[in-house]
Amino acid sequence: MKIMLHLLILTLIFNVSVRAQQGWTKIEFDSLFDFNSVYFINDSIGWIAGGDYISGQGQFAAIFKTNNGGVIWDSLIVRQGIIREDIFFVNDSIGWTVGGVGDLWITKNGGIDWDTLITGTGGHTFHFTSIYFINENIGWLVGYGGEIIKTIDGGINWFSQNSGTSNTLNSIYFINDSTGWAVGETGTIVKTTDGGVTWNTQNSNTKFNFNSVQFVNDSTGWIVGNWGIILSTHNGGTIWNRQNSISGEHLKSVYFVNDRKGWTVGYGGTILNTINGGSTWIVQDSHVENILKAIIFINDHTGWIVGNNGVILKTNSPTLISAIGRITPKSFCLKHNYPNPFNPKTTIVFELPKFSKVKISIFNLSGQLVTEIFSGIPQAGNHSVTWDASDYSAGIYFIKMMAGDFIETKKCVLLK
Repeated sequence: MKIMLHLLILTLIFNVSVRAQQGWTKIEFDSLFDFNSVYFINDSIGWIAGGDYISGQGQFAAIFKTNNGGVIWDSLIVRQGIIREDIFFVNDSIGWTVGGVGDLWITKNGGIDWDTLITGTGGHTFHFTSIYFINENIGWLVGYGGEIIKTIDGGINWFSQNSGTSNTLNSIYFINDSTGWAVGETGTIVKTTDGGVTWNTQNSNTKFNFNSVQFVNDSTGWIVGNWGIILSTHNGGTIWNRQNSISGEHLKSVYFVNDRKGWTVGYGGTILNTINGGSTWIVQDSHVENILKAIIFINDHTGWIVGNNGVILKTNSPTLISAIGRITPKSFCLKHNYPNPFNPKTTIVFELPKFSKVKISIFNLSGQLVTEIFSGIPQAGNHSVTWDASDYSAGIYFIKMMAGDFIETKKCVLLK
């Protein structure tokens, strides 16, 4: 059944204003829909999906697309319908979105038109939560009651797989057509190595609900869930180890670009980042307090986050700090940058005696803010961050560090 007619005339264009912030930038446009999922195939083309319940009118489905990295978002669908839970594309044309009980749509032209897919004749009408395809033919759906169904023809036909659990499954991830994982309520983890013919339970040693799973290869992966729980494995899930997330918020989504660098997002505008596989996590400032639902990166520096009340965040130059040594300093300190003078990069070292919110900014001779290099909550220790001043004019600048009541400034000289 055709869900949406061609929208060339009806397409709504949401003009975007960008509030400049270092690290993550909030993209604001005229919508308050709750966004549950985001998917990009490159640094330009992406989709977001969600919706909302409007009193007296029921559920509204919402899908938007950008062709320029999020500067402008075109409305593909804004109509009465089941709220979209997840969206997934395999290229710039073919994609799927799921929502609610048995509601699966497919597009073959980038989202301009959507068709409803029948998820089977065997009663596959459970509440969908997550979808994953490894190519335009082979994919899986998971949801309530531990249900897993699979297609090998792009969604035309579906057949059930036995997950071995009746717990709701919230997320599914495959690294190839054989090996995948699904996670869900009360610490549920199941794994397959034969495309889903058999699913085997893995031990999580927790009863917390899991919301997202991702692997970078057949050995290394992460799971995040409620109350700040983060698990990692380096042997395909035979053993899962709990990491110190430094957050008690519910975490909704996790994404790693390699076996060391990754992010997780969740309630209260939480963004956590690691550059060592999760051995340590730091807080990155989202500048929002909304629930953040989903995150995706297309390389190690360009990514997007979506969440409730129309929140869309983007980064294309996330500032990462490096820990130096193991000795905890006795006091706050901003060291002199090195080299100084410099062209065009310099390293800024600072010391924290305790877990603290830190902001490091650059000002010019007139006292005007030039850029904010770092804003986050690192753990106690010695840290360094690099300022790349390639886009700035030669001259004298001032580095300002703020951490609670501590404020210190150092002078630096940029040569060209």
